[in-house]
Amino acid sequence: MNGDRWAALEPVRQGVRAHMGGFGESVALGLGLRHGWGSQYRARQFRTEIKWLGIRSTPAYVASRPHASPNRAYAVPPCDSPATPRTL
Repeated sequence: MNGDRWAALEPVRQGVRAHMGGFGESVALGLGLRHGWGSQYRARQFRTEIKWLGIRSTPAYVASRPHASPNRAYAVPPCDSPATPRTL
């Protein structure tokens, strides 16, 4: 399955059918959908269909890491503050 807008909608459709008992206009009213910022999630077809189902779009927040470098990985131990990442 390629990562286009139709593929992004399929798990949403399956979940709505399984958990809401059907598939139709406003059947999932009040449900929020957390998703990324990929082009498949910004496509008009994706946005229109989740709105038609009554699903609220909640795109993930993209935060930049401090001193972001593609060659470094950052980890936050559970005892430290999230504001102070450690370099691995």
